[in-house]
Amino acid sequence: MILSRSILTAFGVALAALTTALGCASESGSSSSTAAAVATPLCSDVTHTCSALKTAFAGAAVTVTCADGDSSALLTATGLPAYQTTQTGESKAQDWEFVVPLKARCAAAAESFTDGDVAIGLLWNGVVLYPARNASGVTFGTSEASRLDRCGGVAGNGCAYEVRGASTCAFGDGVALASKLESDGHGALVGWMVDGFPFYAGTVATGEPTLNACNGHETASRGFHYHAAAADGSSPPCLIGRERGDIRFTATIPASCTKSQPTGPSGDGGTGPSGDGGTGPGGDGGTGSGDGGTSSGPPSCTTNSDCTAQKCPPTSKGCTCATDPSGSKICAPTCTTASDCPTETGLPTFGCTSGVCVPG
Repeated sequence: MILSRSILTAFGVALAALTTALGCASESGSSSSTAAAVATPLCSDVTHTCSALKTAFAGAAVTVTCADGDSSALLTATGLPAYQTTQTGESKAQDWEFVVPLKARCAAAAESFTDGDVAIGLLWNGVVLYPARNASGVTFGTSEASRLDRCGGVAGNGCAYEVRGASTCAFGDGVALASKLESDGHGALVGWMVDGFPFYAGTVATGEPTLNACNGHETASRGFHYHAAAADGSSPPCLIGRERGDIRFTATIPASCTKSQPTGPSGDGGTGPSGDGGTGPGGDGGTGSGDGGTSSGPPSCTTNSDCTAQKCPPTSKGCTCATDPSGSKICAPTCTTASDCPTETGLPTFGCTSGVCVPG
């Protein structure tokens, strides 16, 4: 799910020509989705304390690092659940790191997903959450359906173990979600979304407001939060959190992840945009910019929202859309000072100009 070593070299070549002519605003890179015309859900800012977040993940396979008063928290997990299935046997630890805001602020409009192979949250059992569909009803991961295990998980891109909703094993194999209802009948807290709002199982307590376009609602006791879809437990089709522009999440893909899987948009070895060995921009061994492929430089972009965290080197503070001297728009690391810029092997030494890392 992060850029491979060869694409880092490609960044070094292409960014060497980058100047301060910026084609996009210099705000931080966005979460892995693209803005779409979706009705604005009812939402108010919610401040979560570090203590409350640690309590929510007490006993979980997630480590929470923060202190009360911090503006954000670091959530880390291997991405592998404790239970074993055929799919977990094919999966490998990814060493995920999510930086999420403790003050979740609401955006002016919702953001609908255009890519089903992006991380949007972290479940209580340490498994990473991916989109099931977007706000227009487009379903992701259809090629995975025949391979789902009993917990709704599948070995996906880069050997990651992924789910697309409130896994039936969110609290362990054989622990029913219905057994974890809160005292008012509200569904259990099963995870946290990358925009800083919590994610609950599908049950809505009696008398609570109906869910909006992003499958979320606001209540007096919990503030704004998301629910899994009641029909199939799927993840929300869009996000409303303003802080998605500051979200950073990274994972480490094991070098041994070169297995073959059925052809599909997110199947390893498929022809989709991110299949290992495929023809997409991040496929290992493919014709894109993945390991073994023909490097084509940084990903192109139109707006900042196109530049997801994975489209810049993994130690970037953010990722934005900038214009190089040829007039091409590319995804480039953001910065406040030069020390914010990535330093991986194969990259030049950067300076920080107008909020963008530029070769010094």
